[in-house]
Amino acid sequence: MKADRFRSHTGFSLLEAMVATAILATALLGLAQLLAMTVTATGVASRETYATTLAARRLESLHAMTWEAFERTPALVTEFVDRTGTSGGGAPGSAVYLRQSTVAALGAAPSDTRVIEVRVRAGLVDRRLVSVRIRVSP
Repeated sequence: MKADRFRSHTGFSLLEAMVATAILATALLGLAQLLAMTVTATGVASRETYATTLAARRLESLHAMTWEAFERTPALVTEFVDRTGTSGGGAPGSAVYLRQSTVAALGAAPSDTRVIEVRVRAGLVDRRLVSVRIRVSP
């Protein structure tokens, strides 16, 4: 008779509620860690994308020059660039990115061919773009 009295009660016991709370807390903790990793990965991807964009901009500007202006370009140019893409020239100041571009003659045809390398660094981010520019004779 006493066994029937206990079976008729509905609801959860304290132990069942504690186990369910522990499982829920573990799941929420895992989700919080996943969210933190996602935010970090998004920040890194954003910096990598922007570094690639900065390198591509410099590479395009070098390709857009006339050959005469291009030949007067120093062999190594170092720029400090802030988050907005503004170059601070030689002073780091509020710079986040370090952009370096080098222009070198290619051994096979040193007077008509140049190798352009643009490298952008920011912390662990390091992006490098390389291109070749050839003088076309009219």
